[in-house]
Amino acid sequence: MYLFRGLIRCAACERKMKGSPRKYGMYYRCPARTLTLALLTHPPTIYLREEPLRDVVNGRFGGLFDQQNLEQTVSQPCEPRAMRS
Repeated sequence: MYLFRGLIRCAACERKMKGSPRKYGMYYRCPARTLTLALLTHPPTIYLREEPLRDVVNGRFGGLFDQQNLEQTVSQPCEPRAMRS
């Protein structure tokens, strides 16, 4: 299961990063193999480990819903955002 499937983009080329299981955990990698020759400045491999990213996201959501912030969080109006495809 890829927690951030379709949500993480490569900083170098803006493409969606793909989930890639590895020996020591889940990683997201840029599909740089399919890039055109016009993007020669792109690094050959870019990997992002899921675990530290997951920990940051969990911490942020945990902070939004802790006792100190719960009332403010649930009172905020929700407005839909356009998602990038």
